[in-house]
Amino acid sequence: MTLKKGRILTLFLIIDIIVIAIFINKIVAYWSVALVCLLICIFWGRKEECLVNPFLLFALTPFTLLIYRNISDTYMMDLTKETWLIAILNIGAFISALSYISNGEKRVAVKPSDEQLYTDAIILAVAGFVPSLLFSVFGIAAPLYSIFGLLTVPALMCAIKLKNARLIIVFMLLYGITWINNVAKSTILTTCLAFLIGFEKYFVKSKKHKRWFFILCVVGLVIVILSFTFANQNRGMKSAEGQLAYYTKYGGVTWNGAAALFMPYMYLETPWTNLQYVMQSQDTRTFGLWLIKPLLGYLQIDSLFAEHYQLIPMSSFNTYTFIACQFKDFGMGGSILISALLGIFVRYVYTKYKSSEDPLDAACYVYVAQAVLEMFFSNHFFQQSYPFTIVALIVLYKCVFRKIKIILHHKD
Repeated sequence: MTLKKGRILTLFLIIDIIVIAIFINKIVAYWSVALVCLLICIFWGRKEECLVNPFLLFALTPFTLLIYRNISDTYMMDLTKETWLIAILNIGAFISALSYISNGEKRVAVKPSDEQLYTDAIILAVAGFVPSLLFSVFGIAAPLYSIFGLLTVPALMCAIKLKNARLIIVFMLLYGITWINNVAKSTILTTCLAFLIGFEKYFVKSKKHKRWFFILCVVGLVIVILSFTFANQNRGMKSAEGQLAYYTKYGGVTWNGAAALFMPYMYLETPWTNLQYVMQSQDTRTFGLWLIKPLLGYLQIDSLFAEHYQLIPMSSFNTYTFIACQFKDFGMGGSILISALLGIFVRYVYTKYKSSEDPLDAACYVYVAQAVLEMFFSNHFFQQSYPFTIVALIVLYKCVFRKIKIILHHKD
């Protein structure tokens, strides 16, 4: 069976099982659909040449739905059939749109020279690290400093592509300085993904390399899990045991697992609670304001609609999965279309990453990969916008700085 036929069968399988589940209208049927979606992600993810691919990254979303259990009435709720339904519809739509990733021959593309990539690394590092350092060290928030901070990853990817150890070490030292007063789980995750994607793209060339790379991915996963405890220590909670004791005392939590896994579990599962809470308590439409929020942010006018972008969580855990924004915009039916469009966007960036020799395209995929990995958690496409922003910045950089250099070179 060809790849194309297999992907078409995947689409029909998803549609069929969702229709059957809706007809049965039982939570166990919806749970079964989520399980099938997880298995599809794993199956197609293993078919991809790249281990860090959108299927395996997105697999975390149906997985979190499958293991959902209410362990505290203060922070969680039992999920209703309506919540299960909107979850599987949007998960199915995203996977269906993503399923048409091409595994065909690589497109012919211009391969940047090492000289060009070194120049790119320096320019992007200055543009990205200087505003971040000013904010982290001196508390000076330069205009658009958070947007320019995205350029640190393209700089790092150029250094990895060049296999320039000095540049990589310097960039990591600069990252360390920016983390001194502003460490965050998302920042750690971005850096881990950048190294994983960069090393897989430019260093993994044999089966032996792939085995070692798999081990590296496992180590990265452990680091991310441990970062929950580390980041919360910055907020005054001194240990995993202390965190569990606090939530047990004040939130009536019932937890029988390892203390170190408690906070990761809460971050994994409470977004589904908040999605349901929004559906039940904030069932009004914003008619596309979330969809165009990235554009409004670029125009610096998103603050004019701040009251429409307020989502109220059930508790202090304040994330809502990738679905809540789309539900607020267009309800259950419209949210499905937006999930499909996100799948198309992710497919485009990932396909370009696979076929391109340019590390700037790999950097775009780093941020998109992070947004996909965290779709169980939040909608970083619309709420934070960085996946769209980095693509726009890289297109602008290629069109302006690289073309200027080419023009000057021809003049010489």
